[in-house]
Amino acid sequence: GQSYNFSSELFQGTSGQIPSGTYNFGEWIEGESYRIKIERNSDFLSNESPIQIMMLDYGSLARRYAGRVAIAPLAKGSSGISLSLTGGIPEKITNYVNAYSQVYINQTLESKVRVADNTIEFINAQLVEIEDSLDAVESILQKFRSSKETYDVSAEGSQLYKQFSDLETRRSEELAKIR
Repeated sequence: GQSYNFSSELFQGTSGQIPSGTYNFGEWIEGESYRIKIERNSDFLSNESPIQIMMLDYGSLARRYAGRVAIAPLAKGSSGISLSLTGGIPEKITNYVNAYSQVYINQTLESKVRVADNTIEFINAQLVEIEDSLDAVESILQKFRSSKETYDVSAEGSQLYKQFSDLETRRSEELAKIR
């Protein structure tokens, strides 16, 4: 059979099986890769009521919880959600829902940062292209001015400058969103 190493979170091939049987409180149950002792506390009123203990690896446990999580929007059109889960041990349920929420928040934030980074990268590439075009137009304009002794701004140069200015503004807005 296989044993699960909780330290490495991996299954390990061993000949030791997790035993099944009847054991007393305070009695050690030992195998090649585990040692378990169940202690009585105030939750166990009688020694006569049998209890069943099941050992699960992290993946199986997470799948069991994930299948029982109910997710619903807080309100129509809202980005807020409500998570709920029922179970026998409120502290474990609370810990699971809190961890689930934190993972969801982190993944959502990472996704938004990726989108913002891609947008900024695109805008920067556009700015480089427009800057090159603007430089070329300015050079042509300067030569024209020198030859004609005039200082009229060309329509193309004005249009490129407006595009450049608009992209700079958008870039600043995207950078502000990230911060």
